[in-house]
Amino acid sequence: MTRKTTISMVLLGALAASAPGCSILAALDEPGGVLPACEDGDVQSQRDLVLVMDSLTPHIGNYGEIVAVSEGGFVSVRAVLDPVVSRDMTVSLRDALPAGPFRLDVFFDYNINRVYDPPPTDHAWTLDSCASGVYRFSHNPAFENIGDPAAVDVGEDFLIHFESFTPHLGQLVEVRVVDLDAALPRTVGYYRLAEAESEAFTLGIPGIIEPGTRYTIAIWADKNADLTYQAPDVDHSWRVDATGEATGLEMTFVHNTNFAPIDDLL
Repeated sequence: MTRKTTISMVLLGALAASAPGCSILAALDEPGGVLPACEDGDVQSQRDLVLVMDSLTPHIGNYGEIVAVSEGGFVSVRAVLDPVVSRDMTVSLRDALPAGPFRLDVFFDYNINRVYDPPPTDHAWTLDSCASGVYRFSHNPAFENIGDPAAVDVGEDFLIHFESFTPHLGQLVEVRVVDLDAALPRTVGYYRLAEAESEAFTLGIPGIIEPGTRYTIAIWADKNADLTYQAPDVDHSWRVDATGEATGLEMTFVHNTNFAPIDDLL
């Protein structure tokens, strides 16, 4: 990025299942399940994005961003961790990677100013393409400047304004944006807000919305505070359909009891 990326605006993603994607994500849920190696996959197929991270202790409490970048340098998916909450974390986004090779750009906001600054001010890395879509990352000091060259956004910004979220104060909230007009419904963004601190707040993802494209927005709040999604009424979850405009997509979501399961998008 030649410009600084504003960190309050970022992320989210998920999707409808394809057979290859199901097999990868199922392994995450099975005791002793084994994820495929980086090279064990078909780069010509749409596939899940899985990033398994460890040794993140230096960045607990930091904002983090993960961006899948196509071979042509275009952003395919943005994911945000706001903030990192544990030493070991896995991000899994169903059917997020279209056919083709992708690298991952990863950074953590080490100086806590909520914008990307080149290393060593912030810590950043580029991970080479994995045919399987399964990337593994351990924190290390071999930092790279992911802003040179900058990945190119494919569209305009996504903004969601939450209101009346008092029932979920102090709880995890996740938002996923799903492109319904892709060859298969495809994750384009994911935002993981570790804790809702007020009844009204705004989350955003820059550059992921294309005009005229149909999206499903999947939202859930961790009502029983176990950090694992369970269908309503255990947790609260919703689905909202919307269409991108020339200026992006901005919406207001007011807490309500019209719950809908989103298992197929996780």
